[in-house]
Amino acid sequence: MFRSHVKKQLSAYCNGELADAESRQITEHLLSCRKCRREYDQINLGARLAGELRKLTAPDEIWTGIEELIEAKPIAGRQRLHGGGIWASGWRFRAIAVAAAVTLMIAAGLLILRQGPRAAWAIEVVEGEPKVGSNRVGKEGKLYVGQWLETDQSSRATLYPGPIGEVKVEPGSRVRVTGASENEYRLALEHGEVQAKISAPPRLFFVDTPSAEAIDLGCAYTLDVDNSGNGSLHVTAGLVELVLKGRRKSTIPAEAACLTRRGVGPGTPYFEDASPALKDALERFDFAGASQNGSSSLDTVLNEARKRDSLTLWHLLYRVAPTDRARVYDRLAELVPPPEGANKEAIMRLDQSILDEWWLDVQRSWFD
Repeated sequence: MFRSHVKKQLSAYCNGELADAESRQITEHLLSCRKCRREYDQINLGARLAGELRKLTAPDEIWTGIEELIEAKPIAGRQRLHGGGIWASGWRFRAIAVAAAVTLMIAAGLLILRQGPRAAWAIEVVEGEPKVGSNRVGKEGKLYVGQWLETDQSSRATLYPGPIGEVKVEPGSRVRVTGASENEYRLALEHGEVQAKISAPPRLFFVDTPSAEAIDLGCAYTLDVDNSGNGSLHVTAGLVELVLKGRRKSTIPAEAACLTRRGVGPGTPYFEDASPALKDALERFDFAGASQNGSSSLDTVLNEARKRDSLTLWHLLYRVAPTDRARVYDRLAELVPPPEGANKEAIMRLDQSILDEWWLDVQRSWFD
């Protein structure tokens, strides 16, 4: 959406005033635009400093001192200006003194931080010297909202998003915390690899990448992103949902994987023990485009599919051209019969209620 820069939206973005969809689009833009990211870092720093101030009541002595300065007599030896009725040098002195007093009050307020913890994730250094910004992480490091954590090729760290689990940050990675509240723990992965192990209600932990958003449904997984913004997800427990801007969606169970491509989003998920021919054909189908033998790739997927590959076929119902949907339906129905009484024509129209019911049967079939 944002082909140009997003500076005008950054203030509202920092203050959480944007709709979820627009906020995620700006997050994706910031992952790839250094200029807007520098602007965001400055705005976010100012917002954090302002937010950490608490209101203070000035001591009575300060106001008494200011009143004494205002009421003070002019300095002896100064000449009165004719017709003006004021003492020029005396008033100039009092004005400077008042300004100095006010400046001191403001400076004192800036030095006093609001009570209570700031939103942050704990950092444990596992190896080497990970950095937050340009600073090395201490023994009890913190990664505050908006800050970047970087690991070089000889360092790694573990992040703890509150009580819900842990995120291992592997060498050569760059990540940023963008959410740290009871309702949302959110991380942005610019490049590198993270391994998340989460024990929390669904849709509480999120990872944004340039090509997809990973939504935790109670799971453990590895997510990697290369310097081009392309990536892959490998799930070891539970379920993960990959989406791109609320549209193209993939649900990936344990022992399955899914590729992502910048500008396209998540591909079609597959079990990692699927045949190499199926996986190669699926990648061509998802990302090479219809002009690159899309029909031939689909033929290979349908021919190679086992009952366990019903995961892939169920997702393909949504992704193939309407003219190919019946072929996918027929092959899936051979492997996992649709629910009793299900109407094929309704499935061809992608009736969500019937597809959801079939999805339950598809999942059970993986363990037969």
